[in-house]
Amino acid sequence: MNSRLNPKRGVELIFNGRLLFWGVFALICFLALSSQPAQAQVVSGSMVGNVMDAAGGSVPGATVVITLTTTNDSRTVQTDATGAYTISTVTPHLPG
Repeated sequence: MNSRLNPKRGVELIFNGRLLFWGVFALICFLALSSQPAQAQVVSGSMVGNVMDAAGGSVPGATVVITLTTTNDSRTVQTDATGAYTISTVTPHLPG
């Protein structure tokens, strides 16, 4: 009788052969690759900078304005005592 057609022999091959190894390997790869998109995704960023004069000194209290030219939406902040500014939650313009 051909051992390839024997149901008992088929079960032995699944648990004793390469099929089990490759099955476990494929499962591990699938789980590793499918978990990547589950990480936190953010659709905004921030802008950080320093305002300096021509001599390289900081400019405290300067007004910094960013404008999205396609919609004329703008954000305004003031620099701190060291001339630094941070504009948080800046959303990119996504055409759609």
